[in-house]
Amino acid sequence: MGLEYSSSSSFLPQLITTLFFMFLLFPLYSLPSIHVTFPSTSISSTSLLNFEHHQEALILLSWKASLDNQNQSFLSSWIGHNACHHWFGVACHKLGSVSDLDLHDCGLRGTLHNLNFSSLPNLLTLNLYNNSLYGTIPISIGNLSKLITLLDFGFNHKLSGLIPQNIGSLTSLNFLDFSNNSLSGTIPPFIGNLRNLTTLLLQGNKLSGSIPPKIGLLSSLNGLDLSNNNFTGPIPSSICDLRNLTTLYLNSNNLTDSIPREIRSLRSLVCLVLSYNNLNGSIPTSIRNLSSLVILYIYRNKLSSSIPREIGLLRSLENLDLSLRFLQLHGNNLIGTIPQEIGLLRLLDDLDLSFNNLSGSILASMGNLSSLTNLALHNNESLKNCTSLFRVRLEKNQFTGDITESFGVCPNLNYIDLSNTNFYGEISDKWGQYHMLTHLNISNNNIFGVIPPQLGKAIQLRQLDLSTNHLSGKIPKELSTLTLLFKLLLGNNNLLGSIPSELGNLSSLEILDFASNNLSNAISKQLGNFWKLSSLNLKITSLLGELQKLETAFNSFEAFQNNKDLCGNNITHLKPCSSNRKKANKFSVLIITLLTMSALLLLFAFIIIAYFLFQKLIKRKVKSLEAKVNLFAIWGHDGGLLYEHIVQGIDNFDPKNYISAGGYGIVYKAGLPTGQVVALKKPHSSKDGYMANLKAFKSEIHALT
Repeated sequence: MGLEYSSSSSFLPQLITTLFFMFLLFPLYSLPSIHVTFPSTSISSTSLLNFEHHQEALILLSWKASLDNQNQSFLSSWIGHNACHHWFGVACHKLGSVSDLDLHDCGLRGTLHNLNFSSLPNLLTLNLYNNSLYGTIPISIGNLSKLITLLDFGFNHKLSGLIPQNIGSLTSLNFLDFSNNSLSGTIPPFIGNLRNLTTLLLQGNKLSGSIPPKIGLLSSLNGLDLSNNNFTGPIPSSICDLRNLTTLYLNSNNLTDSIPREIRSLRSLVCLVLSYNNLNGSIPTSIRNLSSLVILYIYRNKLSSSIPREIGLLRSLENLDLSLRFLQLHGNNLIGTIPQEIGLLRLLDDLDLSFNNLSGSILASMGNLSSLTNLALHNNESLKNCTSLFRVRLEKNQFTGDITESFGVCPNLNYIDLSNTNFYGEISDKWGQYHMLTHLNISNNNIFGVIPPQLGKAIQLRQLDLSTNHLSGKIPKELSTLTLLFKLLLGNNNLLGSIPSELGNLSSLEILDFASNNLSNAISKQLGNFWKLSSLNLKITSLLGELQKLETAFNSFEAFQNNKDLCGNNITHLKPCSSNRKKANKFSVLIITLLTMSALLLLFAFIIIAYFLFQKLIKRKVKSLEAKVNLFAIWGHDGGLLYEHIVQGIDNFDPKNYISAGGYGIVYKAGLPTGQVVALKKPHSSKDGYMANLKAFKSEIHALT
């Protein structure tokens, strides 16, 4: 790109300044020659260009030096005096002047104040996106080249202060991004001068005040994002003059008043997001003209009135494959019914009408929403009146909501599948009033509580699947009235108690699943009536009893595992219930009985023997006591034994046992074997061996006894 300069009269002051800097920098840069030409003098244009290029490098190096040293790894190539010589992020014109400075995502930390924008006269793009720059945006930003097309300071987070007023002088700008910083104040009205601007991103700041009407002068604009600020007041109708606009984000502000009717002019609009404001009034019927709309978010406002039927006519009815894919209107005060035309949105992926005051039925036309993956209707009354509804299939989606009281009585409902979603709540007893219902599937949800007995009144049910939820309590015996039932799946819940014997009446049952519950007690013999049964799953329960009557229905199922108390002949994973086994069990019982009786007899014999031994010991003790009492019965039958003990006790009248002597005899001390100590008097004997004074001795004995 060539460089153009003005006439010599306007060129002279600039030339004088240039010569001054050349003189100062001459030793540093060793310029080979300086040749200046005034109107009467010539100057080498090559030398002048070289000087300007050196000056650009010097400005960039000066800004680099002001940045945090720890965050300059990307700028390590910035050395020398030629910015166009392999400097990272720098691109140049053919003549060597810096044209593009792209340092996005470089982790730079510092301010913009040492970046002299006026010294980069030929800059076309300046991209400093996603760094850590802080401080204010210098007023000198307006001195950037009038040719600059891209200015991106987004996601620096800490750039603060006001948007400079002279930003409006950058009339060649196509792309302006100051998003996700901490800018405050208002949008300067001079921004309306940027007639070539195609993208304006100011979201995620602290901007306030009203949206300037002059923003409607940005006739080339196709992307406008003012979300997540503090803007107040109405949406200016001038925004609707932006005929090329494809995306409009005004969400998360404090905007008030109604959605302007002029919005119909935005025929190119693909994405319209007005959520999280204080908008009121109704959704304008003119929205039908937005035939290119793909995303419409108006949730979390204060909109009232009903949903306009025109919302289903966002393209000509000549093409029913409408392009709207995301429609979110939740958290308003919308009333009335869901319009029938919603069913025309064949490509709709996300429909959220929750937290409104909608009423009426789920439309049959909603069955046409074949691409729908997310439907939120909770906290409405939209399922209460469904008199014409015949078939509902909402399975395998991300639907959510409490279904406890969401469903009224739908007398014509024949089929409903709510499986594999995120529904929660309890099963209402009103399901028993669905007398035409043949298929009910609420499996793989977060349903809790008990199975209502009233469900047994839905006598047309053929298939009932409540598996993989959090149901508790007992299996109601009233289910036995569902005689047409051929599929009953209650597995993977918290059901307890026994299997009701009344279920034996379900003679049409072909598929039965009670697995992974807390069922216990004996299995009913009535279950043998399931003669059509082809699939049975009782894994991980605590049932006991015989399955002999079922063995003809199936042979090799693994559905009885972890039921150690169940038995069945020729059934895999079950122990046999044969007659030999019964005899073996009877013999085992007999052996145990005999062993028990033998043990009792041995115990009884031991007690008897112990009793007799004890009695014998008692007698011996009594005899010993009697011996002690009759010890001195000298004239009795123990006299001889006593004499032997006495003689032994005094050691045959040893003198050491002598106590004293008297007129009739000598007194000795005698220790008897019983431990008693007695005094013994031995009379004196006469010469002829007879006891002296025998008469006196007998008198003494008589006195002692």
